[in-house]
Amino acid sequence: MDWNRWCISIFNGTNFKNIDKSDGLKGTVILNFFQDDNNNVWALTNDGGINIINTSNPDSFKVTNISYENGLTSNFITDVIKDESDNYWVSSLGGLNILKKRNGKIEVLKKLLDVDLGNDIIWDIEKTESDTIWLATYESGVFFITNCFDLENLNYFSFKQINGLENTRIWKIFYDSNQNLWFATDKDGLCRYKNGKLFKSQP
Repeated sequence: MDWNRWCISIFNGTNFKNIDKSDGLKGTVILNFFQDDNNNVWALTNDGGINIINTSNPDSFKVTNISYENGLTSNFITDVIKDESDNYWVSSLGGLNILKKRNGKIEVLKKLLDVDLGNDIIWDIEKTESDTIWLATYESGVFFITNCFDLENLNYFSFKQINGLENTRIWKIFYDSNQNLWFATDKDGLCRYKNGKLFKSQP
């Protein structure tokens, strides 16, 4: 495989449009996608940070890159969510980043490292009511953050210490329409949490 010719293909209903390095795309592997309120597509990579693709013109896509050089803690980006204050929470294999759009540009507002979370490797991020942010880490289990309306006074909690989630490697978190939180773990199979109770379903 020629890694110098990789691209993203976008189908507009009639044909495909390819976006590659000649358009400003950076990175080697696309890990995930996120779409913001302006229909921009964020392509999250394993070594090139975030590519924000402006899709307003179907014939010519503009790509803006945000990476370690712009203040991110890592170029290995795993997920993005947006809170009610229009902040973008970015999980990575180098900590948690909080971004915001100011004067038409996305800027890094705050960085959270292992001092706050116990682990820099964050595989996934999810949001529930009242802007509670949930993090899936590689060796520290699940963390959740409250008081997210005040970025200078965030509250951090280790879910495993409170609710008995013993496995420390969490790959994915999902919040469904019935207010269940689902945790994909390394050894405990799939776990479901609701109303203060944790249910395990081992394979």
